[in-house]
Amino acid sequence: MQITREIAQAIVERFASVLSNVGIDFINAQGLIIGTTSPAKMNAYDQKAIMVIKRADPLEVEGGGPEDQVTLYLPVFFNATIVGVIATSGKPDLARPIARLAKAMTEMVLHQSFKSTKKMMENRTQESFVRDLVYSDYKGNPSLERLIRREALALGYNIDIPWAVLVVEVNNLAEKTLEKYKFPKDTLSTEIFSSLLKDEVLQLLRTDRYGEIISFIGRQHFAILRPAATGDQYSLQSEINDYAQKIVQELQNRFELDATIGIGGIKSGVTGISQSFREALEAISLGRRLHNDKKVHHIDELGVARIISLIPKEIRSTIIEVFGKGRDYRALEAELLHTAKIFCKENLNASRAAEALFIHRNTLMYRLTKIKKMTGLDLHLFNHAVEFWFLYQMALFDNLELVPPQKRHTSY
Repeated sequence: MQITREIAQAIVERFASVLSNVGIDFINAQGLIIGTTSPAKMNAYDQKAIMVIKRADPLEVEGGGPEDQVTLYLPVFFNATIVGVIATSGKPDLARPIARLAKAMTEMVLHQSFKSTKKMMENRTQESFVRDLVYSDYKGNPSLERLIRREALALGYNIDIPWAVLVVEVNNLAEKTLEKYKFPKDTLSTEIFSSLLKDEVLQLLRTDRYGEIISFIGRQHFAILRPAATGDQYSLQSEINDYAQKIVQELQNRFELDATIGIGGIKSGVTGISQSFREALEAISLGRRLHNDKKVHHIDELGVARIISLIPKEIRSTIIEVFGKGRDYRALEAELLHTAKIFCKENLNASRAAEALFIHRNTLMYRLTKIKKMTGLDLHLFNHAVEFWFLYQMALFDNLELVPPQKRHTSY
């Protein structure tokens, strides 16, 4: 680790701003002055500094004169190696403490710079590993899988335990970066993302509470690989959903970032984790089409949507047309359609549906009876409810309307 000209001059200027009667020079390991309060001395060679470096001992030189000035040379260490020298000139009662303070400050800056550089390299290594893990296609390529396993072992990750992959998509990352750091639009670059707001987001995501692997994976996406504790599937899914909701809220509160999170299934091994990642991306895509009012989408809650996505669009349109006519869905007012939707979402539980709709249970029964008369569907019956829900989800998937505009109103 070396003292750079930027670090040297910054420290000199900091001291010079409050102590104009003490001269300070920073000399690098080659004996060249790289920071100074006297611009004329910049890049000059200092023989006494070389003596200090060779002997690894401080040196004090009396300057003479009526003020008895001294010049004090102190070696600067990093990891037990001398990387430069600080020289201060002035009255002894000022030059000596300033030299010690400048030396301590420089060594602290070097240490912090080293830690930051090391952390940045570790992050880059982790980012590279996560990208290789989630993006690679391992089918028929056992050598690639073995390579990823070796990387995981070197980084201390056990990828054979169950993991859930969460993908955090920050929809306004570029916009908020511009606002926060006041960059004009034409200067925004990937490097700025990496070094500024992206790092703050990563810091927020890294709780170390669950042993997660957190990584920026490009553009506006972050990946969270979270170990899944043992337990029943429903409890695990609920816990991870709550965890994701907190992330969305914290990103909004801290940075005003609009985030959507997709959650893949709990899987283990190289191919399993890669599949969970693809499921998380799929959850974002499907969830946004069907539930754009929600910010967290779990792949296991999108079973109907996944089936619909496999049906070609022209066939989906035909299904809606045929069933829509047969059931006369377009005769429903928006209020009745909303009632049917909530009744299905509440698992055909009348009491919970009435509570969710803020209506009396008898009012709900009246509406369900009206729906039955108009469409022939008795939503109390599982088969009829499935038919309605499937058609409703299919219409949402293609952004189609089951209710024509003239029948919409906002009584709910």
